[in-house]
Amino acid sequence: MKKEDVVLGFNSTNKNQELIKALIKGNFSTNQNDVSVNSLNASLSSSSIDYSVTLVNGMLKFNNSDGMLNFLNALDSSIVNWDTNLDPELEGLASEKNIAGNPTKNAFDSAMGFNSLRRKYEMDYYDDADFKTNLLVNINEEDTRTVLNANNEVQIGTTIYKFIGTNIIAEILNEDYATLQFLRDHPGISTNSPNLTLKDANTGLPLPKSNIILDPQGGCTLAVFTFIEEKYQGDFRQIQLTVIPETTKDGNNIPCGYTYYVIWGDGFSTSPINPSPVLRHTYNVSPSPGGCQAFNISVSVKAITCSITDCENQIGSASRVVNICNPIVGCGQNTDYKESAPTYFVFGGINYRIVGGVGVQHSTSFWPRRNMIYSRTFWQKQRDNGRWYPTSNKKAHLTARVYGPIFKNNCSTPIQRDLGTTKRNQVHVEVNDNIREKFGYTRSDPNTIKSDHYVFIDIGSGYTASIIGFKLQ
Repeated sequence: MKKEDVVLGFNSTNKNQELIKALIKGNFSTNQNDVSVNSLNASLSSSSIDYSVTLVNGMLKFNNSDGMLNFLNALDSSIVNWDTNLDPELEGLASEKNIAGNPTKNAFDSAMGFNSLRRKYEMDYYDDADFKTNLLVNINEEDTRTVLNANNEVQIGTTIYKFIGTNIIAEILNEDYATLQFLRDHPGISTNSPNLTLKDANTGLPLPKSNIILDPQGGCTLAVFTFIEEKYQGDFRQIQLTVIPETTKDGNNIPCGYTYYVIWGDGFSTSPINPSPVLRHTYNVSPSPGGCQAFNISVSVKAITCSITDCENQIGSASRVVNICNPIVGCGQNTDYKESAPTYFVFGGINYRIVGGVGVQHSTSFWPRRNMIYSRTFWQKQRDNGRWYPTSNKKAHLTARVYGPIFKNNCSTPIQRDLGTTKRNQVHVEVNDNIREKFGYTRSDPNTIKSDHYVFIDIGSGYTASIIGFKLQ
């Protein structure tokens, strides 16, 4: 759906503001003769990449899945054309933390009144660099964090998508905001709404649901959903198990607290715990490349402290088989992201550090055509209170580079890729290599993908700091 045209005055001091206005309107046009401007406008205003983005119930709402992808393409182009000389230098500001993250994305969020998950992560990072460790939902992909709100939600058409686990999506049909509110109010548990389906974000398939346990006296039912993320954080031996219970009575959802007990199938078990339904386990096995070893996992869930006492002490169970598989080089299938250890340096008597990140995003049910390798570089300075804050300086250039082979033809044909971005006066820079658009669906082995990261300050010679050849895994 086309909105009103927005004319971009690229020689204007308001160029960045006009970029954001055009991004929100979903249509670009120009009456100038600047070739780069006309090229940008032609790509963004083409009917083939049309989109509509609005804010509904605290979520971004897109007209359809293609519209969401088209918006990200438009956002990428806006970032490329963003004039960093118009941004403030963070060096002299007392509130650097509040301006953390990509300035184009921050400006979009601010203009929309949108509280993005990306923004939340940027802010949380400076309170606790290890904040992701205990997250119930940990979203690594920058694209996903950009479109999700701080509650891990986005609306596409009349369907709401809420991540309730790292790779678990609650799909809510018919704009059922009541069901959405129940999930917001009771994280980690499910509801029996007919509009709700819990799905594997990678495959799009519904999660397996245990047999419902019925208590003849209390009249309560307890069902158990389980999701297993194999090859957790790049280690093929480690898995993450997410358990999602659902208690009902007379067709109504009953909020409860739960304890969880797991037998892992390798002689080890986890004692009953409360309240985390996310458990991790490492199997001490090493199958040959391409080989797998299967283990039977048993899960027991007990309802406690329910809003209706009839449902307390209910016990539900589920069993799953997990395959611990050692991947073949070139056939990595999981979405992976990893950050380097910081590199520290001193410039002008101030302590700084640079951090790099590199990732592979494979096509999933949520991103059916967003297949890429990407890299990010960001830097920080140390304040008098000893904490690290984002920084930028018009004399400083940041570079991110991602390179290494991707694989076609059933993982047998390597294609070398090498792409980089350098920008001045940025908190961080990123480079996205949309390999699917160039080659069709491909796979990337995390062992082959590398990235380089640099900070170069004009005063002086050579790179002030660098991270060379940082590998994803």
